[in-house]
Amino acid sequence: MGVRKHISLTIDSEILAEIEKLRGLAKRSTFIEHILKIGLEAYSKHNREDSSQLSLKTKHKKGVF
Repeated sequence: MGVRKHISLTIDSEILAEIEKLRGLAKRSTFIEHILKIGLEAYSKHNREDSSQLSLKTKHKKGVF
């Protein structure tokens, strides 16, 4: 991993409560970074799948298939 950067953000109290409940003994920042990585990977995968499906639909409409 690269250089760490400090950020500040606001978060819904219910989300923070869920983070607190799930993180156990892990540092809050470490836990949040971990779940953000998981979420970003899932988001990227979802977008790649959507792009692939859109590409197939576009090719089908153009008569490529």
